[in-house]
Amino acid sequence: MEVEIVNLIIELGRVGGLETKGAICLRRLGLRRLRRGVCISTLHEQRLRKRTTVITEDPGLHLCWYYGEIYLKPIPKFLFSFDFWGIFLGYSEGEMQPNNGSWIYRSAALGFMRTYVYLVQHESDFHLPQEQRLIPSEISFNEFRIFIERFRDIPDDKVSLRWRYGQLCLTRLNWAVLIVPVYPIVLRP
Repeated sequence: MEVEIVNLIIELGRVGGLETKGAICLRRLGLRRLRRGVCISTLHEQRLRKRTTVITEDPGLHLCWYYGEIYLKPIPKFLFSFDFWGIFLGYSEGEMQPNNGSWIYRSAALGFMRTYVYLVQHESDFHLPQEQRLIPSEISFNEFRIFIERFRDIPDDKVSLRWRYGQLCLTRLNWAVLIVPVYPIVLRP
């Protein structure tokens, strides 16, 4: 279990700590209209757009869509633990602790969890991800809403760069990468 937790933290940090190709392209191409972390359609709206959910374990693909598919990463059970947030991510009682070295992982985890605030806004949005095991089955809708509401008001400057863009279209990202060659840039605090 600990190895899985450490691997996920490293993976979330990789996505959060490196400016992804898509983020660099959007910034360089000046596509500011897409730069809103709240630009995420609920799951029932995704269905109205005839998009099927594809489960991915790659956090870099979470909330990317391609024609009739949207890629979503399941929420690991340990991200529902207050102890985990306090011990591993230096987060307690809603206060950010900027001197803690885990800021890069915390910003990635905060952004990832914030996406589910917008994906699951209604009870009808809740049942689909639970059936697909995106959300642990032992959590009720009311418990989920109480927990996830803590992430609603987190501003974009507290989340990693990837999560500041909301859902992204893979075809646009692929097109942008062809025009503007980019390389990962390590961000430092």
